[in-house]
Amino acid sequence: MQATESVHVLRVNVKPYTGAHSPNVFAVVDSGRAVLLDAGFPDNDSIDSRLDYLKAIGGPRVEMIIVTHHHFDHVGGANRLREATGARIAMHPEEERLLRQTLPRPPRDGGPQERYIRQEVAKITVDRPLADGDVIRVG
Repeated sequence: MQATESVHVLRVNVKPYTGAHSPNVFAVVDSGRAVLLDAGFPDNDSIDSRLDYLKAIGGPRVEMIIVTHHHFDHVGGANRLREATGARIAMHPEEERLLRQTLPRPPRDGGPQERYIRQEVAKITVDRPLADGDVIRVG
């Protein structure tokens, strides 16, 4: 869904998510290039849907995935989206620290979906640490 001239909402109805609204990923697009804000979950339906949406709007080159915070519904798909697009992953070092602290905790229900998400999240490496006041240019 296009929210403004340059901002798109890559909305997906996610099966494993139990919250009121499924996690959104935003794409800021300009001059054939894009930056994603957050990555959603790593399941095939979420990743495929988001990649299909990007193709449908002209296939902008995704240069960066900015992860806003360490919760799995925001960071889970980052590695798979990086693999599919070649984008760099950017995250504040404090959020990365919190992410690494969260991974060893035992899963709430131990189900296969949560184990899969944790495995995908563990693969994430940050290419660009972000600091307060950083400016990211698109296009």
